[in-house]
Amino acid sequence: MAIPVLEAVRSARDHVLSHPDAILKAAIFGLRRQIAIPLDAVRWALAQIPPGKNAPEAVSLRAVPPGLRFDATVAFMGNRLESSATLEVEDVRLGGDRLILVLRVRDLAAKALTPNTPIAQVLASGALDLRNPANMLNFMGKRPPVIVDAKGDRFELDLLQVPKLRDNRALRRILATAAPVFGLTTVRTEGDWLLIGWRPILTGIGEALAAARG
Repeated sequence: MAIPVLEAVRSARDHVLSHPDAILKAAIFGLRRQIAIPLDAVRWALAQIPPGKNAPEAVSLRAVPPGLRFDATVAFMGNRLESSATLEVEDVRLGGDRLILVLRVRDLAAKALTPNTPIAQVLASGALDLRNPANMLNFMGKRPPVIVDAKGDRFELDLLQVPKLRDNRALRRILATAAPVFGLTTVRTEGDWLLIGWRPILTGIGEALAAARG
């Protein structure tokens, strides 16, 4: 998904103008080594997803610290599901050839919009334990490449298996340069902010410089 740069800048400007205390809050979070992203910015980015056969619809999110609560209508096995879940980020690992995101999917709820389909019948029967959403992968046959591992409510994703991200040379170079000197510690919500904690890795400066030159 390509987000128009000018529209993103205008959205950020409008958010700051309508929330004059946002800069101060972001600065305070910055002193704590936390990158602060307003959830309004995340909502705006989600709204830019172009419509399509498999695109999510009616997407909304809100903070449920430390996680995010998502509600959306999604495509699954030829059906449309009204779904909601709380996502908590357990770990993030960066590298030139990987972008690993470990998630916990909690409080999952799903309702099929098309009755008399296999997934609708399974959901209606209660046979599928939504407390362990990884079980839903058993209905998909082949696991999507982006899902490295899944068990219970824990999902390990490699976002660089998404073709548009994998083939983005600028992103790959940024990851190769940043990963040796920049470690992510936490990803959580607080108020209406998404906070990304980070720490410097001084021992990786040489590797980062080599990646930047390359």
